[in-house]
Order: sequence, then C-alpha cells, then structure tokens
Amino acid sequence: MEKKLGIYAGSFNPYHIGHEDIYRQASKVFDEVMIAQCYDRGKGQPANLKLKGRNVIHHGGLLYELFYKEYQVGKFLVRGLRTSFDVGYESDLRNVLLDFDPTIKIVYFFCKKEHEHVSSSMIRSLYGFGDENYKKYLVEGDI
Repeated sequence: MEKKLGIYAGSFNPYHIGHEDIYRQASKVFDEVMIAQCYDRGKGQPANLKLKGRNVIHHGGLLYELFYKEYQVGKFLVRGLRTSFDVGYESDLRNVLLDFDPTIKIVYFFCKKEHEHVSSSMIRSLYGFGDENYKKYLVEGDI
C-alpha cells in the first residue's frame, strides 16, 4: 500500500492553536504530514516557521505547484475549516486548484469549537496593540 502524505499548506502567520488542532487531526489520518508555509502576498512575508518535531518547508510559489514535487507517496492537500466563511473561501480555492490540476486530492478538517474564533489576523492585531494576551493562542516554537 502506498504511503499517504498530507500537505498542510498556509501562511501560518503566525502558527497558532487552531492550526495545531488541524495538524493533529491530519496526523491521525496520514502516514506523514508536511507543513508548507506559503507566502501570501495579501498577508505580507511571514517569519520562517520553525516547529520542533514537525516537517516544515517554505514555499514561495503557487499552491498547486507543491504537488509537482516528487515525494514518492500519495499526496493530499490538508485544509482547515472554522466557520461558514471558511467553507465559501475553500470552495473557491478548490475550484481554482482543480482547474490547474484535476488530480489534486483535498481533505478538510473542522477545528475544535473552542478554536473557531482564533485567527492569525486576530493574533497580529492583538500583538500590534501591544496586548500580551495574544501569546495564549500561539504554539510553542513559533514567534
């Protein structure tokens, strides 16, 4: 049986407890989960993500290009969902990705209810105002 690689892609600017929740769920489904920190022009250049015990790569190209690299395994795009807003966004993203490569397989995971309100933009906003409470949302090893 072919090994299955989950590619968890996002800007992760910063990587937080909601992201970690999705990562842990995906780790139960795939033989390996790679975190691909991608550059999002609309969010600015993130600091290079470094997480202990995680396979992290940095990707500056288009999302679907991750699937052209040879990993000698079955590849699946891992995406996280929090709210109905995410469902709409992910539906559009899915359609664009499949326009470029109809063989891409996408797997969605819903985050835990207690993490639905956590977003990287909210954390950056708290940080920008000098509010130290943003730290409770971060995963150790980031920022």
